[in-house]
Amino acid sequence: MSEIRTVLFIDDDSAHVEAFQKAVLVATDGPFQSEWVRTLSEGVERLNRKGIWAIFANLCLPDSKGLDTFDSLALAAPGVPALVLAGAGEAAVGTEAMRRGAKDFLLEGHIDAYSFARTTPPCGWLGRAAPGRAAPLRIPALSI
Repeated sequence: MSEIRTVLFIDDDSAHVEAFQKAVLVATDGPFQSEWVRTLSEGVERLNRKGIWAIFANLCLPDSKGLDTFDSLALAAPGVPALVLAGAGEAAVGTEAMRRGAKDFLLEGHIDAYSFARTTPPCGWLGRAAPGRAAPLRIPALSI
């Protein structure tokens, strides 16, 4: 049996988390499980306990905003791939997060199964290519 991989969702919007959980949990490269926290501080606390395979983080959280959010996560969990959600119209913020190490980004208001599936296989945010790691995540069509 394959190792269960844990994806940490850091977002205070339950609709975002529900959509991504559905997409990840039906992925054909599982098994996956998810954990959800609502603030950066809770996310960093969880990352300090180790065992997180990948991160999905909204860059606008109750206790942190913008690139500071990503920078804090990158310090707390170097080497753990992250997909970030930037605000609507903030593609430059998402691009800068990628320059700083995020694997990809989505924009608020453009979240759907297609967008999520598009970000995962090409960038490999869930399929790190290191030896012994799984291939990139493949997500079947999903209506959200």
